[in-house]
Amino acid sequence: MSPAQGELIRLLLLHCTVHILQHRAYDHYCKREDNDGEDQLEFEDWCYRRGEEIPQFQYWSIMLEMELLSHVIVRSLRQASFTIYFDALIELACCYMP
Repeated sequence: MSPAQGELIRLLLLHCTVHILQHRAYDHYCKREDNDGEDQLEFEDWCYRRGEEIPQFQYWSIMLEMELLSHVIVRSLRQASFTIYFDALIELACCYMP
């Protein structure tokens, strides 16, 4: 296995781990909210709210999104697709630049 392949596998495992942990926490929130009788937030809204409350949650959410965008950019370069490349750059600029 080349170093590049090892790095890719490490990144994919990190993505999977963060994604699974986010959804486990959301499932726990849903079960707790069912007992309280309050309206449940959708997953995206819940993630946004948790990010405002917990800096570590916001950090890992942003890191996950930026890593996924970087993979989209790499894919666009490999496929020679300017449209995918442009869309990924626009999303990066709109979402993460102040």
